[in-house]
Amino acid sequence: MTPHLARAQAGEAIYDLLRAVAARKPPVVATQDGLPRWLCPHLLSRNMEGRLGAFRYQFVGSSGSGLWLGPEGIGGWRRIAVDKLS
Repeated sequence: MTPHLARAQAGEAIYDLLRAVAARKPPVVATQDGLPRWLCPHLLSRNMEGRLGAFRYQFVGSSGSGLWLGPEGIGGWRRIAVDKLS
């Protein structure tokens, strides 16, 4: 199995998990680039290149570009490529 195929299959599995979670609304704990994320996935999609993505509300964790704060000051909305999560 090529690394690209393995990464695509892992991305599909994470996407399926996020889709199931989005229907029930519990938080998910994941990492991206070694940084922790606590998030609630809301909208799942594919971009023009077919990459899986998730629009989520992140309320705990780190961000390389800074975590945007929502109106309550505890988190923010973000979109992420699913293949970057573990």
